[in-house]
Amino acid sequence: MNIGLLAAVAAVSAASAAEDCRVPLDRSLTLRSRFPFAIETEYGRMAAGESRLAFTLPRPVGAECGDSGPAPLLAFPSPDSAQAFSVRLMAGEEYRNDGDGVYSTEVGGVFQGTKGPASAHLDARMFSEMGGDATRPSFDRESADDQKEGVTGSVDYRSYARFRGDFNLDLAFGRLTVARDAAHWGPGLYGNAVLSQEAVPFYQYVYAARIGPLSITSLYGDLQIGDNQNSSSGDDGSRNLFAHRYELALGANVLLGISEQLILFDASKAYLFAPIFPLFIAKSLMVEESSNGNIAFDATWRLPWKGLVYGEFMLDDLESPSSLLVKDYAQNKWSALAGTHFVRDFPWARAGLIAEYSHVEPWVYSHFKPNTAQSLNLGVPLGNPYGPDSRTLILKPYARFRSGLYAGIAAGLFWKGHGPGADPAQPSPQDPLTPKNALAGETAPDFAVEPRIAYAWKWFAAALDARLGDGGRVAASLRAFL
Repeated sequence: MNIGLLAAVAAVSAASAAEDCRVPLDRSLTLRSRFPFAIETEYGRMAAGESRLAFTLPRPVGAECGDSGPAPLLAFPSPDSAQAFSVRLMAGEEYRNDGDGVYSTEVGGVFQGTKGPASAHLDARMFSEMGGDATRPSFDRESADDQKEGVTGSVDYRSYARFRGDFNLDLAFGRLTVARDAAHWGPGLYGNAVLSQEAVPFYQYVYAARIGPLSITSLYGDLQIGDNQNSSSGDDGSRNLFAHRYELALGANVLLGISEQLILFDASKAYLFAPIFPLFIAKSLMVEESSNGNIAFDATWRLPWKGLVYGEFMLDDLESPSSLLVKDYAQNKWSALAGTHFVRDFPWARAGLIAEYSHVEPWVYSHFKPNTAQSLNLGVPLGNPYGPDSRTLILKPYARFRSGLYAGIAAGLFWKGHGPGADPAQPSPQDPLTPKNALAGETAPDFAVEPRIAYAWKWFAAALDARLGDGGRVAASLRAFL
């Protein structure tokens, strides 16, 4: 990435991109944090009116929003706060069972540092797992090494390492970030269409700034082709992501957002990082076989009685504007989301209730040629994690107690088609008038309930969670963050 060009583009803003506090993504698989559901907590703060509306995450800089626990055992704060660093050592043990029992051990550390306009955060850990079927893909969808007893001389086990991190420069024209993470854009918690926290992490450059009521974010990312057992190699070509998000605050309680995405295969164009270049128009000026894009519009209204009401509509492709919603053509690819999030405060806890519905048409995120410009990373959608040809309805009550206890239970209905267009890796039809059949082969929705209980006390965190119903599993963990 040309830093000189980047600085020139970024100079359109003289506003700082600083946010209220640091908000990491929720990590439901590996690199779990001390206390769960950081995004849910922040959206609850927005619903309660305690922070401004902003739905571009993660926020990489600032003090922790919630309970960060006791100070790290190793830390150096300077008297003037101009520079500081801290290191938290961590170790944990987890048992998971989704048909096979797996014992997972993790060790690592979390580093944070600041010096002048520069700041950094790194969470890096090593894992070893015993038990389970060694032929299955890793549960967190990234690559892992299987060690055989005949080679190790001891036992069979699986080993791997993971990290997420960011390095930031806060300058007069905005914030520049280099990171390895996913991204979560939009007001939804479960079904955001363009970028979702459930995507597999990827390397990225980010520029962010605010100009009065307008916030702009530009992202460039490197994606991997294939899945976690067949990741990208030099022969597979390159898949690159460009994405922009614009948020306009209409007063304190209404936010309008636009998220757009462009995937290029073997055709990376660095100038598209410029946040003023409309990607959805730029796509129309490129070779169709090597580009794929979408654009989403969302709106959020904060109600006077501590609640959010929000919606999002995403357009992936269309045959014509007049046929988009009335003709079942394969080329008419779109998705929609609607939800609410209400909170109530009690002396002992904050309670919340989330309801969210999403619908994704067949062929969304797909492309004309396999293993090219699909909106995927390691086979997983960058947006709605349920993928194309799906429908979800999720209801979740939760309570975050001031004692350090968290309890929540998500109940959901999940529809997933079994016909053409349900697999985003499958090539979409060359004929745009090919009929599509949403939710083909789905006779009844799957039902699942996901309870979770977590407790954090000083340097320790324990959690118990399960999925009851379709795709049942259970997990229990204990971690120390020193």
